[in-house]
Amino acid sequence: MREKIPLASPDHFLENTLALTLTLDSEWEFRLGGERARTITVPSAWEASTADKATDGPAFYRRQIFIPAEWLTKKIFLEADAISHHAVVRVNGHMAGEHTGLWTPFQIEITPWVHEGENALEIEVWKLGERYPPRAWLGGFLPDVAVTFGGVWQSLRLRAFESAAFNDLRIHPQANGQLSVSGTFTGAATHLIVAIHAADGAQITSAEFTPDDPTFSLTLTVPNPQPFPLSTFYFQLSAFSNAQILSQVSRRFGFPSALPHLRGVLDWGWDAEHIAPNLPSEKILENFAQARVLGFNLWKLCLYVPPENFFDVADEAGMWLWLELPMWLPHITPAFKAHALHEYEALFRRLHHHPSIAIVSLGCELNAQADADFLQALWGLAREYFPNALLCDNSGSAEAYGGVDLPLSDFYDYHFYTDPHFFEPLVQHFSRAYRPAKPWLYGEFCDADTVRDYAAVQNAWWLKDATTEHPDYVPQREWRERLAAAGVTDFGAALTQVARQQATAIRKHILEAVRRHTATGGYVLTGWADTPVTTSGVVDDAGKPKFNALEWQSFNAKVVLTLDRPRRRAWQGGDRPAPRDPYSFWQDEAAEFTLIISNGGPKLENAGLTWEAFTEEAMVARGTARIEAAAGEVREVCRIKLIVPPGVRPVEITLQTHLTGVNNQWKLWAVPRPTFPKQIMLGGNFAHLDFAQHFGLARLARGTEFTAGLPAQTNTPYLTNSFDDALAAAEQGIRQIVLWLTEPDTRLTANLPFWREAIHTFEPHPIWEAVPHAGFADMRLFSVASEFALTPRPPLPLGEGEHIWRRFDARQLTWSSYLAEWRVGESRVWVTTLRLAGGAGAQPVGFENNPWGAWLLARLLE
Repeated sequence: MREKIPLASPDHFLENTLALTLTLDSEWEFRLGGERARTITVPSAWEASTADKATDGPAFYRRQIFIPAEWLTKKIFLEADAISHHAVVRVNGHMAGEHTGLWTPFQIEITPWVHEGENALEIEVWKLGERYPPRAWLGGFLPDVAVTFGGVWQSLRLRAFESAAFNDLRIHPQANGQLSVSGTFTGAATHLIVAIHAADGAQITSAEFTPDDPTFSLTLTVPNPQPFPLSTFYFQLSAFSNAQILSQVSRRFGFPSALPHLRGVLDWGWDAEHIAPNLPSEKILENFAQARVLGFNLWKLCLYVPPENFFDVADEAGMWLWLELPMWLPHITPAFKAHALHEYEALFRRLHHHPSIAIVSLGCELNAQADADFLQALWGLAREYFPNALLCDNSGSAEAYGGVDLPLSDFYDYHFYTDPHFFEPLVQHFSRAYRPAKPWLYGEFCDADTVRDYAAVQNAWWLKDATTEHPDYVPQREWRERLAAAGVTDFGAALTQVARQQATAIRKHILEAVRRHTATGGYVLTGWADTPVTTSGVVDDAGKPKFNALEWQSFNAKVVLTLDRPRRRAWQGGDRPAPRDPYSFWQDEAAEFTLIISNGGPKLENAGLTWEAFTEEAMVARGTARIEAAAGEVREVCRIKLIVPPGVRPVEITLQTHLTGVNNQWKLWAVPRPTFPKQIMLGGNFAHLDFAQHFGLARLARGTEFTAGLPAQTNTPYLTNSFDDALAAAEQGIRQIVLWLTEPDTRLTANLPFWREAIHTFEPHPIWEAVPHAGFADMRLFSVASEFALTPRPPLPLGEGEHIWRRFDARQLTWSSYLAEWRVGESRVWVTTLRLAGGAGAQPVGFENNPWGAWLLARLLE
């Protein structure tokens, strides 16, 4: 009977669930490099049970396998779901075969080398490393997160095929209920029977046919099927010889439907316990439940491919998946191309039937090494296997990363990791009306580091082992020394709590900005879990949620209410845009806000909305509106006007909106128009400007005289952007000096993002007594965000000073600041790097449009 089944080709995988099977998931003898032999559990990554995270091989797995006499009349295969990365299989000392690729299943026939009774099985394994560089293979991103993983990380078994098997089975459901089936059958069958069952096991339809040759195809119809995720189905194909069943295979599938608004969370596959992305099904289901509570309906498998149980759980749970193949910053050679084409087809063959796979991207942030012919070949494979999925050739876009720009992708995909005030300018920059109309899906973006409480992870292996020299990983290993140098004595616990509130504010702003543009398409937020190189996860290192679910559901949901400000223009020799501060306004103006609905759900008809704006003491305004919004529509709901009587300090206003099942709120500032000193002396470049005109202070400081030079009187305030002039003024005893650094000065500053990787703290100081902030930085500081900060130890003679508004770097674990006060003799020197007059990205330009910046400058000049 053996001659009836040829050796499995590398491009095919024999299947028969009726074949005799022996699981090899158990304890094996294991030896890595020159270490002593020990036992290891299969499946697992060897790094999960050894302190050696760096050695790439060889690793030797050995065990005895018992072959009963009845198996010797059959074809016997070693079948692996995945081994990382290169595996050489030996049976009784004979080399049976080898496989390269850490993500794909494979079979190696061992029939010629086995005998009845005990047989010696050995698998030699090399993981990615010096011998197999990750960039030269499909290593994904995990090597940059902490460490590559190696070993028999998925299940392993023996299968004995007798006379029949299927291979290359493909099933393609269509929205109209048709199901196309094709494949190849090896063996002598009189007929095949295909049946479709509902999720509860009830048979819906079946068909019997006689294949004319080994290759077959047919089409079945399911009447009026419910699409995924409302329902899934099972396909079962059986081969018979008269009444005897020879072979059987089955698949879960679902009929496609129009995709909803997709709100995804990005996962790199990092797991400190398992090292390899091989989670138990219960943990996967738990993760999905946690993600859903925060408003997510899509999970992005970013640059890794998990075992099939992950896809099974997603199918059962109705969670959409974005499968991103593990090609990132590759070193592309002819060998790489051949390997990628083989691996991709093997993966597509294995996974294409899963209805949860909504999106497939061929790689991430690819440069021009991925040439057009290569990408088109991969694209052709993906389209062949995933006709119903959205496909993307290069997540992040070729134009953004210097790649080959091909008209292949079904959607526009950008990775805007940016401070909030640059987000909308980036969107405008990459938007062009002349391009084909496609949905926008931000493949990854909107990160917000929160630092971590190191008390909970101080014994983690990845904080001790030098597994990688990733620049963001080294400071994490030095956390004890760096926190001590920063004066942080509580392991970072207090900073973590502040950072989580700030991260929510950042993400709320950016996601609402996305929803003002579209209610279709979607986004993928970075990321799911904290990792050694970033703390931007929505769950912490222990997998516990970091954020308030109800708060997130207000801006990460299928229907979202969001705010906008009216458009204005300014004349400066011609018209220029004059954006308003999105969250602050003058107390004596009628501030107008546009309330917008972004409807990613079904049509809304005559829905009742209420809104109210209030301070701690009083109601400011309230109103109602009726809403009509088609599915996928973004439209204005109403205009909201707020007027706050003049006062002496900023007033916090809470604006709340209420729609059945859809609520949101925003914290606003109503700022008093400031009073400036009657005379302000100017130094540095300020002395050569019409200062009031240049910075939009003409109306606000009508009674103020701006004069170049050092003050003649020591009690006249001095405003400069020159460090040297500030020192000269201090030497003359000028009592009030404001050093407003409008450009970087390497003696004092470092270039740093204002929001990304940053945690803002406000130290006790009288200046904050008049500012109703919540103890963390929220988007009311949008219009003063800067691109550089004060270094913690400026040069003498300023000395240490008092840092009032501080920035803690969540990755470098160091301090800098945005506002500080020094005493130099009788002089008080304020130093700030804030953009008090805005002007960067979408910030308002000038003090007239930047209420809080103007008010803060006036406070510093008092």
